[in-house]
Amino acid sequence: MHLTLAIISTLFILVPLLTGLGTVKRAGMTFRLFVLFLLAGFVTDCLSWYKNVAPGVTTEQGLFIDGLYQLYSALEAAFFFWFISAVASPGWLHKAARYALWLTVPVWLVIGVFSPFRGLFDATYQVLVAFLSAGVLLQYIEREPQPLRQPHFILLAGIFFYTLSTFVIVLLAKTPLADQLWFLHNAVNILTYVVYTVGFALQIKTGAVQTHR
Repeated sequence: MHLTLAIISTLFILVPLLTGLGTVKRAGMTFRLFVLFLLAGFVTDCLSWYKNVAPGVTTEQGLFIDGLYQLYSALEAAFFFWFISAVASPGWLHKAARYALWLTVPVWLVIGVFSPFRGLFDATYQVLVAFLSAGVLLQYIEREPQPLRQPHFILLAGIFFYTLSTFVIVLLAKTPLADQLWFLHNAVNILTYVVYTVGFALQIKTGAVQTHR
């Protein structure tokens, strides 16, 4: 059951990815980079599967894939902070997301070198992303009469749901309890991809040309 859910989780990202391709011609930079971000996630997951199930994977190849997987954590954090700053109203939330974006790689390097706990970086950025995205979601609710019709609002809601739901599991990484709970991470991934798909589909439906974002 857990293996089936993991496979579905890996392949389900193709749903928002393919839906997002329908936005790249008319939508703004946020949508285009979101599609590239999903593509990077899919490639990373495929490499992880290759390492774990393919016969004849050498130690060097395994270490290289592990390194790419860790690098993806920094990419994910940087993208989330950038997206929040791009859709936030001018103010402290926008500035905080920008500062967090600039600090992502240095903090990732410091934690990677000095911290024995591999999940510390992921847990830290996910809590911060959840906090900032919640603030920006409230901005949308306050200024938009129908925020659920705003594609950026839906995509940001997906980011908020993902980071809020998974940081506890990341904190428990490399423990027996994490192995028992990891199926929840796959379920969260699937639900997040559903939300992303709704956001992209809404952008396609509105058909608005966006040049500023």
